[in-house]
Amino acid sequence: DTANHAIIQKQYEDVVNHHPYSPGSYFAELRLSRCYTGLVDGDRFRGFFSNFFATRESIKLDSSLVESIEVGFWSDLAQVRFYSANGDYRAALKLADKYNGRLDSIPLGKEFQKAFVHSTLGFIKSLSPTRDSHELLAAVTHYGSFVSKPEPLDYLLAISRAKHTVGDIEGVSQGLKTIESRLSDATDAEKDWFRLTKASQMKILGEKPDAVMAQLNLVRDESEYADEKFEALSTSAFEKQDYRSAVVYDSRLLDTSLAKRLTPMRRFEVEVRRLEATARLRDSAVTAKLADTILLKYGTYTDQPLLISRVRDLQAQAFYDSKNYKAAVDAIREILTQQVDHPRRTEFEFMRGKALAKLGNDNEALEIFRNLAGRKVAGVESNDVWEKSAQAEIDQLQWESSVSNQIKDKDRRSSQ
Repeated sequence: DTANHAIIQKQYEDVVNHHPYSPGSYFAELRLSRCYTGLVDGDRFRGFFSNFFATRESIKLDSSLVESIEVGFWSDLAQVRFYSANGDYRAALKLADKYNGRLDSIPLGKEFQKAFVHSTLGFIKSLSPTRDSHELLAAVTHYGSFVSKPEPLDYLLAISRAKHTVGDIEGVSQGLKTIESRLSDATDAEKDWFRLTKASQMKILGEKPDAVMAQLNLVRDESEYADEKFEALSTSAFEKQDYRSAVVYDSRLLDTSLAKRLTPMRRFEVEVRRLEATARLRDSAVTAKLADTILLKYGTYTDQPLLISRVRDLQAQAFYDSKNYKAAVDAIREILTQQVDHPRRTEFEFMRGKALAKLGNDNEALEIFRNLAGRKVAGVESNDVWEKSAQAEIDQLQWESSVSNQIKDKDRRSSQ
C-alpha cells in the first residue's frame, strides 16, 4: 500500500527530526532504510544510508532502554536488507560469514535467513553464467548453504549454465536431471536453455547427430538462444554430412535478423563454415562466388590467417572444378607465394600444372610436373601419389606432343 508506505516513512522521519541522537532516532533510521528499494548509484538516499551503515559503529547508544547486543543484531539485519533491496549483493553478504551456522541460536535468526537467501539468490542471478562462471560457482560454494531446498529453478539453471561453461560434464548432467523433473514450472526461456544445454551434453556424450538435432529443434526459433540453436544444428548437420541442411541453418544465422547477434569474428566463422558445406555440395561456381564475397568482407582480418587461408584454398579449388583455369592458376600462385610451407603445396602445384595444360601452356605445365616427379631418389620407386601423377601427366603431354608433331609432319608431306 503505497499510501500507508508514505505515511509510515513520514512518521519515522519525524522521530529522527524531533529526537536526534536518541535510541528511537537510531531505530527509526534503521526502519527508514527499509523504505527504499531499487536505488541506483548516485541516488542521494542510497548515499546517505551507505554512509550511515559504514559509520554506525561510531554511534554509541547509552540508554537503559536498549541492549547493545540486540542493537547489533537489528543493525546488521537492516544493513543486509538495505544492500540486498538495492542490488548491492556483495555488500549484503559481507556479514554472511559472521552469522553462518548461528542462525538457529540467535534472535532474529529466521529474519537473517530470509535476508541472506534473498542476497545469495540476487548475487547468483546478477552474475553471468558464461562470463562470471568461476565466481558464480565459488559464490554457490560459499553462500549456497543459506538457500533452502527445493532451490528456485532459476538458481539451479544458473549453476548448471556455469558448470557447462567450465566443462563440468558430470555436474551439468546431475543439474539437468534435477531441472528436467521440474521443467513444467520453467518459463519458455528457461526451457529453451535447458534443451540447448541438454543437446550440447548429448553431443559431448557421443549421442548420434539426429538425436542431438531433435533436441535442438525443441528450442523456439524466436528464443534468445536461437543463434546458438542454429549454429549447433549446422555443426550437427555437417557432422552427419548433410551439407545442404548445414547451409540452410547457417543461412538462417547470416541472412536474417539473427546476424545482428553475432560478433564480426563469429560471423566470419559462420561464413567460412557455410562455404565449407557449399564446397562439399560440389557447386563450384557458387563456392567460388561465395569465397570471393567473403574475402571482400574479411580479407583484412590479418589476425585470422587460418580462416583466410581456408577461404583461399576453397576458392582456388572451386575455380579449378568449375573449369575457370585462368582464375585457378592465379589463385594458386597467390596462395603458394604467400604461404611457402602450405600443407597442400604439392597438391596445389599439381593442380596448377593441370590448369596450365588446359590453357595450352604445355611448357610451363611440363616444368611443374618435372619438378614434382623429380623429387624421388634415383632408383627408388616413389609412393607419393602426386609424384606418380606428375609423371603420368608428363607421359601424357609428351605423347600428345608426339602425336601432334606426327600429324603436322604428315600434313606437311601431303601438301608438298
